[in-house]
Amino acid sequence: MANISYFPPFERAFAGMKQRLFRPFNLGKWFAIGFTAWLAMLGENGGGGSSFSSFPDGKSHSGGPDFSAAGHFIREHLAIIISIAVVVFIIVFVLSVVLAWLRARGVFMFLDNIILDRAQVSEPWHEYRREGNSLFWWSFVFGWITFFIFLAILALGLAIALPAIRHHHFDFHAGIALAVTLPLVILFLLVVSVIYLLLEDFVVPIMWKHRVTATESWRIWRRLTAGNGLCFVPYFLVRFLFSTIAGVLTLVTGICTCCCAFFLLAVPVVNAALLLPISATFRLYSLEFLRQFGSDGDCLATPAPPDLPPSTGAPLVVPPLPAMPQATV
Repeated sequence: MANISYFPPFERAFAGMKQRLFRPFNLGKWFAIGFTAWLAMLGENGGGGSSFSSFPDGKSHSGGPDFSAAGHFIREHLAIIISIAVVVFIIVFVLSVVLAWLRARGVFMFLDNIILDRAQVSEPWHEYRREGNSLFWWSFVFGWITFFIFLAILALGLAIALPAIRHHHFDFHAGIALAVTLPLVILFLLVVSVIYLLLEDFVVPIMWKHRVTATESWRIWRRLTAGNGLCFVPYFLVRFLFSTIAGVLTLVTGICTCCCAFFLLAVPVVNAALLLPISATFRLYSLEFLRQFGSDGDCLATPAPPDLPPSTGAPLVVPPLPAMPQATV
């Protein structure tokens, strides 16, 4: 097992964040990188939390709620209700796909700006079109696979609890269903979260460095980390620790500003700009950690200038110019 460190990479990541964002401080650069960070986080935060306190509490106050009128209305307008539900589903599905596609492209835009210490929007948007589309399709297929596996787990629980459901009574079968389904759901969500974190923190940078597809990048990552898989368990724990600290500091800042900071954090692009030091530090932390596994995972090595050929140590040979034709009289 390789000698892997966890806290020194974070120290280097924090120093790299200060170098990129504060030395010197440039407001235009800050907001340009913040915009790409916002694109990279599209769809991660859900909408505002719903409150169910206004719903009936299930207690009977005057003979219980009467749903006969609602049932009659649904039966009479069933076709219209189904049509509206289908339209809403299509709109939500298309919107979610568009956001996922934008996020896949934004991930590479933000990563490119952080690695190269620049503030570009248009150039990385076009430059990493192939990699962004590959990331989108991989995530899209994997998302549907996880969805059907989740449905299969729920179907297993319902099948076990079917006798209890038929008798409208919580009995032995219902208890077995909970004992089987709940651990499976927790384990499944944990595995899916780890896969997405590995994809975001390590597979995407390898895609950026080698200009390969998501599937090829997973192969490179497995080759780099062969025999060192357990090294990522402390990485996740350390990352969770620093994420918790960052969340607490954000909460304290919001409280100390009389909740004014919370209103600013509710604005999408402003949110990403204000939290840019945090997102840049964690982006650099994954890069600093990954470079410990070899040169193929080192995305922070200084790249050769794009307009010059890489130096080989040999003198540059200039081909002779063609001889000019002699004038004839």
